[in-house]
Amino acid sequence: MGGDLVRRQELSSLYRDRSGVSEGADWGLIGGFLVITALGLLDLITMIYLLGALVVGSMIAAALSTPRRTVAVSLYAVAWALLLGAPDHWTAAHFLRISINIMGGAIGYSIAMLRVTREDALRRMIRIAEIAQQTVLRPLPDALGEAELEVRYASAAEEALIGGDLYDAVETPHGLRIIVGDVRGKGLDGVRLASVVLGTFRDAAFTRSLLVDVVAAVDESVGRYVGDEDFISAVLLELSGHEIRVVNLGHPSPLRYRLGAVDLLDPQVRSAPFGLSPTPQVETFAVATGERILLYTDGATECRDPAGAFFDLESGALRALESPNLSSALDALIEDLTRHCGGALSDDVALVLLAPRPPP
Repeated sequence: MGGDLVRRQELSSLYRDRSGVSEGADWGLIGGFLVITALGLLDLITMIYLLGALVVGSMIAAALSTPRRTVAVSLYAVAWALLLGAPDHWTAAHFLRISINIMGGAIGYSIAMLRVTREDALRRMIRIAEIAQQTVLRPLPDALGEAELEVRYASAAEEALIGGDLYDAVETPHGLRIIVGDVRGKGLDGVRLASVVLGTFRDAAFTRSLLVDVVAAVDESVGRYVGDEDFISAVLLELSGHEIRVVNLGHPSPLRYRLGAVDLLDPQVRSAPFGLSPTPQVETFAVATGERILLYTDGATECRDPAGAFFDLESGALRALESPNLSSALDALIEDLTRHCGGALSDDVALVLLAPRPPP
């Protein structure tokens, strides 16, 4: 099934466990110990009083490590403070600096606890949003109506968290209808608006005979939930016979691959997105067996390489869509896009590729 091949990059690389520390070396613990050791030795060798500066090690651990390990680093700092306050140096100033390290350890522990609690809450929110998004974006079959279908959803990691990209396809009495869109915003709010759009689209696609009426129904539903600055860009496509009808609501135009070339199914008039009072206009294009239509979200066009250059989607699509099957074509396109962006996407990318089938 095409939906079974929806690809996701795991978010667990950002938050591995409840401690808030990723797998691998604990640089907060290591750094804290190293800084304290270096300052202690420098104090002993140079006789410069650095005892009070040992608290820096506790702060490093608090910023990067767990509360328990922060305590360990703080105790190490206090031990050094006691060592540096040898009998011939015991003074009120030494006791003050020792007290500073004890208080610094307590403050560091509190900072580490607060940080880990916030990271834990954020991790739970991300996980909830991810599950909700996976529920909203249902799998699509390899073939539906008059076309073969393939879908990919590539999630960005920590930069994008959970995006509001959406897609769906339904076979209706009026033809195969597809929507691909992008909600402004991320997280649970983005997933919530995506669910409103897709839920209404699935119903209206069956009950409304005209594509512009489907748009009107979705916009009416969206209007009950969006804020003043919220909107959803989208492309709606209807395949029937040898024609494709397209409505573009402020979204990147679909690409068509045919005869070894790629061109945009660009509308003469682009409507405002959902939530901003769209005035949809239908553009009709002839389509033939052997052509391929790629719908996508802006993560495929706005990703930059280390030099700041945007990904050339038309050239990338031309290379990828020469592949003999839809699945390998999208795999190649995702790989090309990720390579261009330095190995990690900065935004989620949804891709829907369809190929009209010859009549039975």
